[in-house]
Amino acid sequence: MEEEDLKKPTRVQRIRTWLARPITHFKKIQQEYTVTRYRFIILFLFCLLAIWNAMTWISVSPIAISTAQFYSVSLLYISFFSMSFMIIYLLTPLSSACMDLFGLYLSLNAAALLTNAGSILKLVSVFFVSPAIAMVGQCLCALGQTFILSVPPLVASIWFPYPELVIVTSIGSAATQIGIGLGFLIGPLCVSSPPKASGFLWLFGSHIAMGVVIQFLLLIFFRSKPSTPPLPRQHQTSSIERPVEPLNPPLSLSTRFRRLLPKAKHLLLLYIDGLFNAHFWLLSSSFSMGVGFIWALQTTLEYFLNPHGYSSFVVGWIGFGSVIAAALGVSLSGFLASLTHHYRSLYKIFMLSTALSCILFIFCLRPSALPLVLFSVLFISFSCNSLIPLSMELGSECIFPSPSSLSSSFQYVLCNLVACLFTLLLTLLFESNYGYLCPIIAAVVLSLAAFVSLFYIGPYSRKASLSSSSSSSSSS
Repeated sequence: MEEEDLKKPTRVQRIRTWLARPITHFKKIQQEYTVTRYRFIILFLFCLLAIWNAMTWISVSPIAISTAQFYSVSLLYISFFSMSFMIIYLLTPLSSACMDLFGLYLSLNAAALLTNAGSILKLVSVFFVSPAIAMVGQCLCALGQTFILSVPPLVASIWFPYPELVIVTSIGSAATQIGIGLGFLIGPLCVSSPPKASGFLWLFGSHIAMGVVIQFLLLIFFRSKPSTPPLPRQHQTSSIERPVEPLNPPLSLSTRFRRLLPKAKHLLLLYIDGLFNAHFWLLSSSFSMGVGFIWALQTTLEYFLNPHGYSSFVVGWIGFGSVIAAALGVSLSGFLASLTHHYRSLYKIFMLSTALSCILFIFCLRPSALPLVLFSVLFISFSCNSLIPLSMELGSECIFPSPSSLSSSFQYVLCNLVACLFTLLLTLLFESNYGYLCPIIAAVVLSLAAFVSLFYIGPYSRKASLSSSSSSSSSS
């Protein structure tokens, strides 16, 4: 009897067996592929990482004035806390190449490690009241973000079947927006005015506590890829497959490097093919102007609202509400795209809606009009962030068979570059008492982005390739 009990699987073993059990997904393109329930754990872990990293990015934006007073620096210096993410994100192509060569597991754990190190340095800066140490910590967190923002379409293509790609990309993008919303909320709750060191200790300490838990979960439960791919191998615009290496004898470092060279050369050729695509450049231009400027507006939201009598606490709650609206917009656009498959039309509709919402914000921006200001900011955030999953998937379709990580990373690089330039411009205008020009600049830039988007007619290359493959296999 005791031997039979010992042979029975434990509860943990039964749960692992259930998660790894292949299930047959519904038919969509005349073929069936097996996927596992473990893909939802992978998506959940990535969302946790994205939420936490986004919190470290935006945490001081709603309390910019208090942070400047505590560290005894100018508002322009505090603006660089947010702009550091935008500047360092220009290194994303290198991070994307690392993900394609070494896989998701090492890349995302490196992102968590960098974010943890940056959070610790920011906590140390409070004890020494050193803005330089805080800036170094913020830059480390920004370096971790380069492994995160472009990952949603990559996770989708590696772990999920074709009908779920847009929805998964939307969920991964919404996670970043939720993190920004929590950052807007937690900052004013921890730091009061006048600022005290204890408030910043609570703020940065909460980031470290979250980071330790997330790092542990990633190390134990995250995986780079499933045992069997959910899509035909030729249609996965994901990482390059590495050959199975013998366990004995162990390969030297030089041998491993020589084996990586052909894969790196092939990856470079795919990158060049993707970047020399006129449709992709048109899409990226409109996307970066629209979304990049809204990111700059989120970063400088307190500068827009404070002259009209709105406190940092109110700005924090408005920012939190705007990011919840952003998460809803990302989710809704993903759902509509998966339901209708009209990616191009939806992209143009949401881009036009973004321009109109910004014009509405200009007319509502006045004292004692909090409901109108709140509605216009929510409308902007909802419309603008609805573009993110649509643009990611349109870019992946447009440059296929180049890696989807190239599309998302390149678009985010342009977005961050635009956001950095406009954040710097808006901050200088507000400090020079020319803040009345900022709403006009916002209307012009977003109207131009909407106008450019009307000319985008890029192809659905990945969908066409998958459909032709399915038809040929069914006829044979």
